[in-house]
Amino acid sequence: MIVRDLGFDGIDINMGCPKVNVTNQGSGASLILQPDLALEIVAACKRGAMGIPVTVKTRIGFHHIEYKDWILRLIDSEPEVITIHGRTRDEMSKYSAHWDVIGDIVTLVKSTGSPALILGNGDVTSLVDAQQKVDMYGVDGVMLGRALLGNPWLFQGYPDTSHVPLRAKLKVVRRHTQLFQELLLDPGLIGFSRMKKFYGSYLKGMPNAGQLRDHMARAQIPQDVFTIIDEFLEQLEHTRNT
Repeated sequence: MIVRDLGFDGIDINMGCPKVNVTNQGSGASLILQPDLALEIVAACKRGAMGIPVTVKTRIGFHHIEYKDWILRLIDSEPEVITIHGRTRDEMSKYSAHWDVIGDIVTLVKSTGSPALILGNGDVTSLVDAQQKVDMYGVDGVMLGRALLGNPWLFQGYPDTSHVPLRAKLKVVRRHTQLFQELLLDPGLIGFSRMKKFYGSYLKGMPNAGQLRDHMARAQIPQDVFTIIDEFLEQLEHTRNT
């Protein structure tokens, strides 16, 4: 009820996070090994969601590719959407995603008559690539991940940011930081260090960005970032005029 009243459109339960500090406490991908608990969590969320969708993201196994029993149990909990990351927990992101397995899971879910939508995730690099995955493996959609880091322009069809002018890129960095501050930092939900992880991705490949990157890495608060951007642009303008 709280989530709905806050204006969220749904609850997505992450049963796929592979990080050791998460799985060691029984969360994330470790729920693959605890299907009874996983189903209890989904059921509890559905009871409290008051009609908004409850969805699940998970992986194709924990130690090995073993998905059939796990996916069938998840289907029993009737989530509206299941997003499948095409790696096991142990594979982390070290290996290519097994999209053939994702396709097999689509077939499995359809065979049950479940209305749940299946999204695929893993190694999708562009909108063209996403459409090819949909066409080839029968998923209902694709969840983008690492390809978006530093490149929100991917949604416009650009697989990289080489076309983006420096000023436009820094404008987006500023806006991203502002939104992070308003929605997450000021309410006390997440520390600023989480936002700082994005700056390296935004600045990757930018000419003469080494100093800018170093300054942002030392920023303590969002205002530091705004000041760094303003000073950098002023210096850039001065250089052009001399």
